[in-house]
Amino acid sequence: MPGTAQLHRGLISGALYELGRELEISEIDVFVQPALCVARLGRRAS
Repeated sequence: MPGTAQLHRGLISGALYELGRELEISEIDVFVQPALCVARLGRRAS
């Protein structure tokens, strides 16, 4: 996974944690288009 995607994963994960949500990143599709990555969210395991 490229460094930019790792950075985005960290930012999204941190934001979800701070918001207290029961979501986590389940998958990231890197460079779907030249300037676009897609993060898929799923419910956090209990």
